[in-house]
Amino acid sequence: MSQTTCPSSDTMILQCPALTTVRQPWFELGRRVARMILNMMAGEPAHSGDKHLIPDLMERDSVRNMHV
Repeated sequence: MSQTTCPSSDTMILQCPALTTVRQPWFELGRRVARMILNMMAGEPAHSGDKHLIPDLMERDSVRNMHV
């Protein structure tokens, strides 16, 4: 059995076993939202480019090694 949690927290590494987490790209999300707001304030289109953000899997001790 494997255990994963979302969202990621730095304290999850302190758990026993250290929990695998999904780290969300919060900084990038905030940057994109701020850019959209500034564009709207300037009378420009709010949307531009790709809207998908890729999370990171922080694999720790709570998942079985699948590479064996």
